[in-house]
Amino acid sequence: MSFVVEKVGSLSNITILTDTQKLTLQFQKIIKKLPIWEPAYINGVPARYNVVEPFIIELEYEAKEE
Repeated sequence: MSFVVEKVGSLSNITILTDTQKLTLQFQKIIKKLPIWEPAYINGVPARYNVVEPFIIELEYEAKEE
């Protein structure tokens, strides 16, 4: 996953790097609910920065006994 932290701490350009449309839409909904992030600072001035973060999804599967 990749996104940009804006100068005010909001997130934009949310992209899933291994893209499936349904997965991308779900992750975008989750990421948009996160609290405001701390922006980067360059010479004391807030700046945008790009974040690339791996997200691991663990699925549990239980086989039914017949």
